[in-house]
Amino acid sequence: MASLSDVASDERTARMVLSMLVEPNDPVTGRILSRLGAVETLWLAERDGAVVGLSPVDAQV
Repeated sequence: MASLSDVASDERTARMVLSMLVEPNDPVTGRILSRLGAVETLWLAERDGAVVGLSPVDAQV
């Protein structure tokens, strides 16, 4: 089964998927999105691990 990040492999599609998964104006997602871009943000959202530069609580959110 393909993951969301496999299907949304370009910036525009990844942003559309994120818009369906995340509350509007979420500050944590916004910080990650501005640093890494939508494709990498979506990839991180699918994994359960540490995110460099974020506290463990923010990473879980």
